[in-house]
Amino acid sequence: MISLDSRTKKPKLWSLLVLSLAMIPVLLILYRTGTAGGTQEIQLCTVRSASVLLCLYYMAALFLLGNAFRKQLEYNPYSYNVIYYSGFFFFTFFILEILLFLMLGSFTEADRLGTWDALMTTLLYSARTFVILSLPILMTFCAGLFISNIGLIRRERKSFSNILGMILSVMIFLGEVFLILCETGVFGPPRSHMLHDLGINLFAAIFLYFECMLMGTIVADGIAALIEPPFDRDYLIVLGCGIRADGTPTPLLRGRLNRAIEFYYRQLNETGRELIFVVAGGKGPDESIPESECMRNYLLEHGIRPGQILTEDRSTDTAENMRFSREVILKDLAAKNKVNPDAADAGRPEGLPPADDAGSPADLRPAVEPSRPGKLPTINRIAFSTTNYHVFRSGLHARRVKMRALGMGAPTRWYFWPNAAVREFVGLLTAHRLKQALILTGIVLIYAGMTLVVYL
Repeated sequence: MISLDSRTKKPKLWSLLVLSLAMIPVLLILYRTGTAGGTQEIQLCTVRSASVLLCLYYMAALFLLGNAFRKQLEYNPYSYNVIYYSGFFFFTFFILEILLFLMLGSFTEADRLGTWDALMTTLLYSARTFVILSLPILMTFCAGLFISNIGLIRRERKSFSNILGMILSVMIFLGEVFLILCETGVFGPPRSHMLHDLGINLFAAIFLYFECMLMGTIVADGIAALIEPPFDRDYLIVLGCGIRADGTPTPLLRGRLNRAIEFYYRQLNETGRELIFVVAGGKGPDESIPESECMRNYLLEHGIRPGQILTEDRSTDTAENMRFSREVILKDLAAKNKVNPDAADAGRPEGLPPADDAGSPADLRPAVEPSRPGKLPTINRIAFSTTNYHVFRSGLHARRVKMRALGMGAPTRWYFWPNAAVREFVGLLTAHRLKQALILTGIVLIYAGMTLVVYL
């Protein structure tokens, strides 16, 4: 069972890297042995050995990716690592399936499938095969994305963020068409064949990377929207959005407030534990009052006592919602003598025990965990309420300001979902550039190396 937000150490995948590096020389030795002019029996034996090793390797990779995915959810479900692990899990599973088919085929059709040409071709074309076979899924997603963008434009306004899905849909469609057209034969000397395959394989490898990231984004958004925080929360942040001209909440904001109120009463009824609301949102240029004031009024109308509501009225976006809400929470803790009032900057909380070991229940941790000198302390037992498609992005911003917060999603109309996935996908592309560059470079080098080994 996955216990969200229970670990204190981030999972690592160094074991997969070590395993991958160890596999390369073994496969090269088998390849050279099998293609060095020996008997057909030697070639068949080395191919079968390589197929078995590769199947075992991809099984191990699936296990390590799945385990890292689980641990990442337990450490922080709002992380781009969730996208990486789930995205590449799909591709690894696909590779394992075709390798198992090839390995079994080497015993039943040795002349056709028990050769190094068959094994290398299967691996060499794996990215192209995966991208082309996923065409129906991608086209379905693109159609839904295009239609949802039309719905957004009709109900909101024409903006770059609302047509971003249309642009991505067209790019995916053109990429698929390009790969299919390039599958036609090439005439000319072997060098022309090599350059053709090299170019197409590199394009497919890049396309594969972004497709895995897109699939991972959909998974991460879906999981984030389904999370239900445990009933041990001390503070519940309600993230603001637009309000009506008369100062009342829009249906979208009302949904967030109702979701927060529902959670408050459920926690109170099940555990007897009260929490403090933090309503976050400043005053926009076209708004009569700050969003936080509008939310406060709504909570008061629904039976929440004034002393249970804290307001944050400076923020203009989600990142500021979380950052300024953190300051409000720390001030409230300081007023209750639970934390050093200077902890908002760089101080250590006073009189608090050290953070619990990984796996300890969240309600056993102190409200604020000590930090290293010069670092922000971490605030525990925070919940936040927003719209379901917005949970993952909000959680990202909460973690960036050292709040171990779990979100709850208020339901909304379907056409917001595809565009939210695209925004998250674009956000991923603009973050962790070094990590992405290393992963993408590694994938490109693998496919370039396989192409050269096959042709040279």
